[in-house]
This record gives sequence, structure tokens and C-alpha cells, in this order.
Amino acid sequence: MSATPNDWQQQNLEAIYARLQPLRELKEGTIYTEPSGIHFHVIIKSDSSLCFLLIEQTDPDTGVIQSEIDLDQPLRLMESYTQAMLLGLIWHPQPSRVYMAGLGGGRVPLLLHHYLPTLQLDCTDIDPAIVEIAKQFFGIQPDERLHVAIEDGRQWLATRSTLYDIIFLDVFLDNGYSPYRMTTVEFFELCRSRLVPGGVVVINLLANDPFLAAKAHTLDAVFGHVYSFIDPGENVILFATAGNKLDADLLRSRAAKLDAIHAFPFPFRELGERVNLGLGDLTTAAASAPLLTDADPPPGYFDTLPSFDAPYSEVAPDLPCPCGSGLPYANCHGAEANQPRTS
Repeated sequence: MSATPNDWQQQNLEAIYARLQPLRELKEGTIYTEPSGIHFHVIIKSDSSLCFLLIEQTDPDTGVIQSEIDLDQPLRLMESYTQAMLLGLIWHPQPSRVYMAGLGGGRVPLLLHHYLPTLQLDCTDIDPAIVEIAKQFFGIQPDERLHVAIEDGRQWLATRSTLYDIIFLDVFLDNGYSPYRMTTVEFFELCRSRLVPGGVVVINLLANDPFLAAKAHTLDAVFGHVYSFIDPGENVILFATAGNKLDADLLRSRAAKLDAIHAFPFPFRELGERVNLGLGDLTTAAASAPLLTDADPPPGYFDTLPSFDAPYSEVAPDLPCPCGSGLPYANCHGAEANQPRTS
């Protein structure tokens, strides 16, 4: 007799705990630090929690939390924005296939893989070291349902015809820079073409992003129906679909039903009540913001791009450039880095 979904979930949870057990026995403090590409990867343990940071090699004062996990409750998402990203299930409560660009510690994929035992999940990240960190410190274990590839997120969609129920976008460098090519009309049109009818794109943005309104306006222009979860001073999660418009009552009832089915270890139902129909507080600013296109980046967009003059390590020449251009590093910032220096 084959295992039921509940049996599989119990076995899977036990396997996650087993993978994390060696980490519980480590002392508090910095338990891992390695140069990778243009960053330092740093893992800090505090009580039962692990925090994964990216820190720019040439500016140690930078650093953005990529992922956090409670080793004692690995299915409890610790950041409200990751909890809110799972609200994408409102549009597809039982997705058959999901894509996520930007693995980080793999917190969202870990939960989707656990709570949806038949889901096929494709994930991409441009940094192979991050994939190893997700496996070593955050319990991720790729299998026949959870596929992880080292590839540019836009390139993955452009070179495949797979259709997804949900596309998650959570792509940042250490200081909050997000690749321009994953914010444009052309990219969002590509996303729309890779969704099933009624599919949804879920994108994580920073509330202090100076181009937030332009990104919201561009997403809305491509999809027609955009919903928002705004965490003041922190993150903005946007949900975009070309499908039927949902009213507030349906949004809330679906969130409540999902919470009752899965019993998520965080306040999923309450988060659902905070989803805005439309762009909420961003509405006015977005209305006057420009559309972002591949050919016309706005002035200043690349000012926050981290330095590629990394003293301790280099990006492999055949890997995607961390800037998000979609080009191999050797043909992008790697070509600049290899230019002879002048005194």
C-alpha cells in the first residue's frame, strides 16, 4: 500500500529534522563564512535560529538577510514577506507546477514541497554556492519533484515552453539591487506567456526601492490585475494575473480555507486579510511612473550595483553574471574585470 499524503508529510518532516540535526549541536555565533563571486556568504547561529547574509566583499557594511530558519520549527517562516509570498496559493490552491527565480535558502520551496506532495517545483539561482548553502544549512533536498538549476532566471523561462500555475520572483544582491532585466515589460510579458490561464506571478520588492512605483506600474500594465501586500518600511509583495478578478471576500475566504487545510505554522489567514485589491498605497505613485523596458533603463538604476572588483574570489566565467544581464560573466562584468589596470 502506498503512503498517504499525510504519511509522506510526516516522513518528510522527520527527514528535514534529521538533515538539520547537526546544526543544532553547533555553538552560537558565525558558523560559516566564505567568499563567493562578489560576496561573502555568512551564516550566523543565534539560539535555534540560523541567518544567511550576503555581504559585498568591497564594502563590509552592506548585508541583506537572504534567509532565516528556526531549526526547532523549520516549517515556520520567520519573515513576514516570505509568509506573504505563499498567498500566491490563493489563485491556485492546488498548483501542479511552480517556478521560483532566486533560491536563497530555499524557504518558500521547502514549504511548497512539503505541503503540496504532488507539486513539481523548478527553481533557479545564478550562484552554485547558494544552492549548496540551501542544502547544507536550510534543509533543502532536491528530488524528482524539486529541481534546482544554476541558471539566469529570465533565461530559464525564455528557453523553455513549460507552463506554470505560479511564478515566484525573489532575486536580489546583497544591497537590495534587483536585476533590471527582471523588471521590464518584456520580462513580464515572458512571464505571462509561461503561465497557465489564470496563473499568477508573485514578486518580492523592497519598500524603499526608488523604482518601486515604476515596477508596480509595469507589472500592472502587462497583467491587468495586480494585488498587493505592503509591509511598511520592509517589503512589498505584488500578485499579478491576467485571469478573472477576485474580490475581497473571495480572497479572504480562500486564505481561510488554505489555512484550515494546511495549518501553516504562521498567521496565514491574517496575512490574507491584508491583501489589497490593486496597488494600495502605491496607486498614485504608480499612475505617474514610467514603464520599464529592456531598451530604456531609467537614470540611476544601476547606481546600487555592487562592485565587481572582488579581492578574494571570482565568478566562474561561464556562469551568469551577477548583475542580471543574462550574459555569461566572461562576456559581461568579467570582461571589464580582466582589463589591465591603469595607475
